Amino acid sequence: NRNHFAGLLAMALPFAVLAAVAMLRRNRKRFESPAGPAAAACALLVVAAVILLGILHSLSRMGFISTLCSLFVTGAAALGMGHAARKKWLPLAGLLGVVVVLGFVFLPTDQLIARFADLAAGEEISAEGRAQAWRDTGPLIGAYPVFGCGRGAYENAFLRYKTVAPLYAVEFAHNDYLQLLAEFGGLGFALVMLLVFRTLMRAVRAADQMGSGRWLALATVGSLAAILLHSLVDFNLYIPANAAVLAWIAGIVESFPGGRRPEDRIEIWTPNVV
Repeated sequence: NRNHFAGLLAMALPFAVLAAVAMLRRNRKRFESPAGPAAAACALLVVAAVILLGILHSLSRMGFISTLCSLFVTGAAALGMGHAARKKWLPLAGLLGVVVVLGFVFLPTDQLIARFADLAAGEEISAEGRAQAWRDTGPLIGAYPVFGCGRGAYENAFLRYKTVAPLYAVEFAHNDYLQLLAEFGGLGFALVMLLVFRTLMRAVRAADQMGSGRWLALATVGSLAAILLHSLVDFNLYIPANAAVLAWIAGIVESFPGGRRPEDRIEIWTPNVV
């Protein structure tokens, strides 16, 4: 599935980009860089370029959009959150926004542009069908508001309210948040989203620390932003490979210091970490 493939690559892209930056800055001098780290960084940037090409040629519309947004969020987080950083954040954020818009204009292939032009192109569940599935999921959520219909029971419970795609089985809501709410109810949804928010905030706080490990924290922020955005229109987290990568990223985030104390700086990004 092009969307799930693009979702997987979008989570990987920030790690390739930020690993290259970390290597360059580890032995950084003002006007020169040792040949070894520079060559390794170039190799990682080639990997990042291949990943980006994979996303473009997957022809996944939301995969492409979430990738651009992920890179914007990563760049914004790299500016920092201190008082001095906030003063220069707006103009630099504007510059990042311009770069993202230019990427949206010049990076897509002709086939991807055609996919944006034809939102209802030959899929079992088109863009319009997704919107109808989301509307049909509302009554299902209302029927089981507290504890949900049960994990994995969406397809069967949805039949009573289904008006979309009459010739096809609808196993997923094509929105991870709606399906989570339908299956786990308001209580389970709140618990899961609290965990997601905690993980994201921990990653953002770690990215605001100084030290070589800051680049790893920034990579986790970018990856989380990509999958959380893409999950608005697809069921990436019901795909085992994508869910496993997200769990791996969350595990990395849990290794970060939780406080803001100066001594809680992340100083290491070594191969055994990732």
